[in-house]
Amino acid sequence: MALLSRGSPALHDRAVVSAVPATLRLLRERRGLLKKDVAEALGKSAPWLTKVEAGDLPVTGETLDSYAALLDARPELLTAPIHVEPPEGVHFRSQKVSQRTRHQAIAAANVAAHAVNELLNLVDSEPAPSWPEFDVDSLPQGAHEAAQLVRLRLRLHGPIPDIAASLESMGIFVLPMPPEITGIDAVTIRTDGQAAAIILLSSHLPEDRKRHTLAHELGHLVLDRVSLPLSMKDVEGRVDAFAGELLAPYDEVRNELKGITPSALPTLMALHREWGVSPSAFIRRARLHDDISETQYRYWFKVLASRSLLRGLPSAFPVRASAARELLTALHTGGYTLSDLLEATRLRPSQLAQIFGEDDWPYHQPRPRLRTV
Repeated sequence: MALLSRGSPALHDRAVVSAVPATLRLLRERRGLLKKDVAEALGKSAPWLTKVEAGDLPVTGETLDSYAALLDARPELLTAPIHVEPPEGVHFRSQKVSQRTRHQAIAAANVAAHAVNELLNLVDSEPAPSWPEFDVDSLPQGAHEAAQLVRLRLRLHGPIPDIAASLESMGIFVLPMPPEITGIDAVTIRTDGQAAAIILLSSHLPEDRKRHTLAHELGHLVLDRVSLPLSMKDVEGRVDAFAGELLAPYDEVRNELKGITPSALPTLMALHREWGVSPSAFIRRARLHDDISETQYRYWFKVLASRSLLRGLPSAFPVRASAARELLTALHTGGYTLSDLLEATRLRPSQLAQIFGEDDWPYHQPRPRLRTV
């Protein structure tokens, strides 16, 4: 295993090397900064920054250094083109989440995709297979049928003990959401590299909600691109139906849910333990399939709220993503040093550790490079 040449622009010629406008905007949004924030901090005007991000003015020399310090980035990163993708899905806990926070999460996902793909380029690996995509409108059972077809492709039977592994088998990296980004459960982007997609997942969610969120984000990847455009509400409803069927096919739980009343709460909790799906999700699906009435549905939610069963519960199937850890372990054991990783990604050590998760970061102690033949 040998480190590939990066072809980085040398920064010794300060008058020639300029920042990439799209990268400047991406890193500004990643820091949660508005244009006026950056302009004021650099002692510039708002029109100056607009021209910079439009590519009409270069950023070089000392201005480049000041810009990098403000964005908490190495100057080399500002001069690197980073491919930016729009989100496939952004899962909010509340519609009150600000546009700035949404942009910050999307930018964080794109920076994470940059890091993952640059590190994948260091290893001789084939791109993982991708996910299937379906035109929901052409399927008789819509999103439910799409979920069944995905289960069939992944050879899933019964409960899914490791939803993260199922996504990772399709080239999707599940990474932690930066802790400063709150109010967003997850954000998903496709990439143009060896990692087929990146999902940033909030670590603050209970386990059953993490499982549903990952299934939900997979639904965006499977359904959205080839289906007819819908309103945001309808898209989210369709993807939620996909997620519910993926995690617990309704035909396998219908007997327990048909006509279920609060007196059968132990049955509902047993389903939760067996499938790793929240009690409220099962009740919603029973209503969706007309197996309980609207009155029963509303009463159920009063009961669940009174028992504190609406805020998420522990799961027998905790989400434990492993693809990022396996990539880092392969690089570490293969002799790649932290300096190699920094050269490849142009990121700082703390930024790499945050992207991949502190628990999975093997570079706390320096490791000598292994000699290659």
